[in-house]
Amino acid sequence: MNRKLVDTHTETAAKRKTSTITKKPQAKGKVAKSSQDKVLSELLAAGITPEQRSQMIAEAAYYRAEQRGFAPEGHARDWFEAEAEVDAMLNKMLRKKGTELSH
Repeated sequence: MNRKLVDTHTETAAKRKTSTITKKPQAKGKVAKSSQDKVLSELLAAGITPEQRSQMIAEAAYYRAEQRGFAPEGHARDWFEAEAEVDAMLNKMLRKKGTELSH
């Protein structure tokens, strides 16, 4: 690759990063709660730790990989599908308690 082309690409990427990183000022006394924090608090309220959720996802992904013969391609898909499956199960459980995971 041409050195000038690489420098131009790097410079453009750096400009994009700096121009898009702007934070909105928060109102005094208010702390913004990210959706990830909200999900964590909902899980903890339901008695599920992040480690337990991660373990559930890992096990479900393992069984998906096992079903397809542990072929090298597809491990990311196994994980994403397992994550969706576990979150759907947790949502069903949380709905019974009157709440839902937010993403």
